[in-house]
Amino acid sequence: MLGFAKVGRLFLSVTLFILGMLGNGFIGVVNVRSWFMSKRISWSDFIITALALSKIILLWILFLDCVSMVIFSKALAELRPLEVIDVFWTFTNHLSIWLATCLGVLYCLKIASFSHPTFLWLKWRVSRVVMWMLLGALLFSFGSAMSLICELPIYFLLRETAGAGNVTEHFGKQMGKYQQIHVLNMLWYTPPLILCLASYILLILSLGRHM
Repeated sequence: MLGFAKVGRLFLSVTLFILGMLGNGFIGVVNVRSWFMSKRISWSDFIITALALSKIILLWILFLDCVSMVIFSKALAELRPLEVIDVFWTFTNHLSIWLATCLGVLYCLKIASFSHPTFLWLKWRVSRVVMWMLLGALLFSFGSAMSLICELPIYFLLRETAGAGNVTEHFGKQMGKYQQIHVLNMLWYTPPLILCLASYILLILSLGRHM
């Protein structure tokens, strides 16, 4: 029988899932319908549609993960079937972050106005910049997922040997290795963070000059 905490967690997960599906589904349907009617789509609408789709996939992953952990928690603790879900979630989450970053860079290049040669060069080639950023987003997301694949075996090994005896030295070495890989995995989020902050700062500065 499910306890109060598990029921509350499940209820919250279902509520967020329904709200997220309604919002992102509406955005996706409107943009796809406009795409089919006009036979063309702008870069901004394409990125927004892809972002909505990635959010829908993330919602499904989180919902299935929550249901599995609430209902089949004991079985999952022994069989470890969530490794694939974790890897898929990492790839989709990283891709959605990059899509949001690409959208910020696109709006910055379209709206902001600076006379610096580098900015003007990027502004005149905005379509090419966005295209290469989207390709880079796929590569970075794939690299992040592959890093998690390398991290998971060490994590499960640490969890299995944590309660065993006479493994202190081996456990310490594996823990140090796990911490190094985990820190390196966090670095995958640095490029989109820097690009996103730079785009927003430039956009705010440009808009501030015209107020």
